[in-house]
Amino acid sequence: MAMLEQALVFDGSQGPLVGILARPVTDCRAAVLIVAGQPQTRVGAHRMFTDLARELAAQGVASLRFDVGGWGDSPGEALAFERSDRDIAAAASVLRTALPGAPRLWLWGLCDGASAAVLALPAVRAAGVTPDAVCLVNPWVRTEASLAAAMVKTYYLKRLMQGEFWARLLTGRIPIANLVHEPLRHLRARFGRGKPGGSGGAARTRGGASAAGEGGAAETMSAAGTVGATDALPAQATAATAAEASAGPDLPEQLLVQLSAYRGAVYTVLSGNDLTAAETDALMSRDKRWRKRLDRKGAILRVPGADHTFSDPDHWAAVIRWVGEKARG
Repeated sequence: MAMLEQALVFDGSQGPLVGILARPVTDCRAAVLIVAGQPQTRVGAHRMFTDLARELAAQGVASLRFDVGGWGDSPGEALAFERSDRDIAAAASVLRTALPGAPRLWLWGLCDGASAAVLALPAVRAAGVTPDAVCLVNPWVRTEASLAAAMVKTYYLKRLMQGEFWARLLTGRIPIANLVHEPLRHLRARFGRGKPGGSGGAARTRGGASAAGEGGAAETMSAAGTVGATDALPAQATAATAAEASAGPDLPEQLLVQLSAYRGAVYTVLSGNDLTAAETDALMSRDKRWRKRLDRKGAILRVPGADHTFSDPDHWAAVIRWVGEKARG
């Protein structure tokens, strides 16, 4: 199906926002607002958002991908994802008015982009737009407890079965103290006996690994290497502190408040080889409210073996097909 792409500049919370509207030449059956996680831009890791927009247009689904203020080509101060609600609302309003016939409108986001889209729902409604659906792709729901639960459930036993890990241990490249410290810290947090901690801890890469990584001298039994190399550090991860425990509802509670008040459809996409996705699974396992809201028939797509940004083309193609089918239907 033929498609058109159009550059748009529209008003955001800090000044002009830059976006790209992609739409089919013929009738548009639905529209998707693509919310980029930070510090990613409207292009996405390995051009994934560009591919998403063009493939959706080929399926008869329009989309708008844009840079929030302070990122990419949109000027302003680079703010945390929780503060992008007004820009998301502005983009939703522009997408609604740019297409004739008021097609079904989705909010779609990856990682903290997904969480930003949920937190922006009140601002989107205030702008006169009621989304028909929200699609959360490996949503960012991290707390110290969620990270610990995911690490205990999905990582440590798997790591112990890897010959490469034992080779590093036996050659002294993994200090015994670090080997014990990291699993013990996560076990204590998993069962509620650890000290309160922030959502990201100190300078972790996405997936929870320490900044040293697996090649560093102070290697721990961490999750480094379990996610794609294209993944970027969420802007909020390095700033998280113990204040999370005393600053009111944590991020999962804030998200659940909005999802509970929202009456549209909620779809979720989870990678099979991604710690962020595993944290969402762990959250659903221990909190029946999350299970009730997300785990409905046909509402979750699981992509076995996929990394955080679906860098395998076949994995990403499967996601695009599924999103297109749901949006059109």
